[in-house]
Amino acid sequence: MVVLILTLITCGLYGLLWLWQVGTELEQHLGRDDVNPGLDVLFTVLTVGLWGIYLMYRYPQLLIEAQRKAGLAPHDVSVVSVILAALGLPYVSMVLIQIELNKVWSAPQPSA
Repeated sequence: MVVLILTLITCGLYGLLWLWQVGTELEQHLGRDDVNPGLDVLFTVLTVGLWGIYLMYRYPQLLIEAQRKAGLAPHDVSVVSVILAALGLPYVSMVLIQIELNKVWSAPQPSA
């Protein structure tokens, strides 16, 4: 919910920071080099948000991998996120993704 409030207060600028932060966290947590949060934010700005709709699918897909790594049952919010973003509600998508991401970060980490 904080994501929604901060994004609205900052007229969307926090949303771009959030995209970068989530992308960075997923990239580092999963050890993936095919995730580039800086380019994701740049493409989102250059395409006036169209790339952001794609990210509302891509990041939840990466989140499924993070959920499995954390020993959690995968909860796929990618389809709902894309539909909401396409309908002009990307901030609601961000809240859904953040809720699932918080579950991953608060899960006990399995021993290596």
